Amino acid sequence: MACLRNSALGDSRSHNETAAKPMPYLPVLDIIRFVAAMLVVLFHTSWQNSLPAFRADFGWVGVEIFFVVSGFVISRSARSATPKSFVYSRISRLYPAAFCCLTLDYAVLCYFGGAPASLVGIDIWANRQAFLTSLTLVGTPRLFTALWTLPVELAFYALVLILILRSKTDQIEKLAYGLIVVSIPYLTAYFLWMIHVSPTAVPPLGYDYLNMTFIRHGCFFGLGILLFLSTERNTAAYSQSASLRYGMIALALMLGVMEISSRALEIEAHFKGEAIFGLSVVAAFVFLIGTAAIWASSQFRDRVPCGPRTSALLRLIGLMSYPIYLTHEVIDGTAIGLFIGK
Repeated sequence: MACLRNSALGDSRSHNETAAKPMPYLPVLDIIRFVAAMLVVLFHTSWQNSLPAFRADFGWVGVEIFFVVSGFVISRSARSATPKSFVYSRISRLYPAAFCCLTLDYAVLCYFGGAPASLVGIDIWANRQAFLTSLTLVGTPRLFTALWTLPVELAFYALVLILILRSKTDQIEKLAYGLIVVSIPYLTAYFLWMIHVSPTAVPPLGYDYLNMTFIRHGCFFGLGILLFLSTERNTAAYSQSASLRYGMIALALMLGVMEISSRALEIEAHFKGEAIFGLSVVAAFVFLIGTAAIWASSQFRDRVPCGPRTSALLRLIGLMSYPIYLTHEVIDGTAIGLFIGK
């Protein structure tokens, strides 16, 4: 029998002060978080060095899977959260761990410098300014490139917070539609440029604040929200039709595959001098498998046995994904670089 826990963050009462029902614990979701984090680790530590026998050139797709998980999880918790509990839960989950991990990263860089990680092909900025901008997420440079995803996550939280402040969490499906639609123009133009159909050059957004506009990654957050709603067994509060919902899921999946394929072609062109479709197929396949697993984690939750010990272990594994993500470029990159440099 599936074990239960209340995954709503903070307050367990909704805006109308009615008690929220406990939401089922989804053990597979914690496994997905961990696997996605490890995909990113393998990518950053292998794609630009010749040491590993296995190269995870597709591992960056773990970030897109993270975004889908975020949309899924936040939509679950938002409906029973107050503004105060939502803000507190987000800050308490993100910043204490970020402060500890970034401090550890900076300590490692102060001792070893950025040279070892550069041998692995990881770009590191080992200075005090980078440490401070990493803590505040304001300005550049930052200690490492993976921090670009945190402002995007915070921008998504801000949109959900607006719904909570207005007592409109039942409109979160419309937010999902908006996030998907807003990414259509850029992703379509970018994809057509990358496959040489359109003569109009469309540059990638890179790692700056333009990503907070959701014109590239909005479809992933929207997809996560809709995956949650499609598996929720009490959707009376959501007025949108099922046919529209599933149509938008299909559109989000198509846009997601387009974004991932474009990024894969960009990487292949950088290393091989020409764009081919091998990496695109692999990366898109991994993304679709991850998305299916997110959906199945809720759809078939009653079929996943989860005793107290197993639940605690999987919960720990899920919690490890965030610190792993925040330390892998500096600590893993430095360790591998020191090994290569021997």
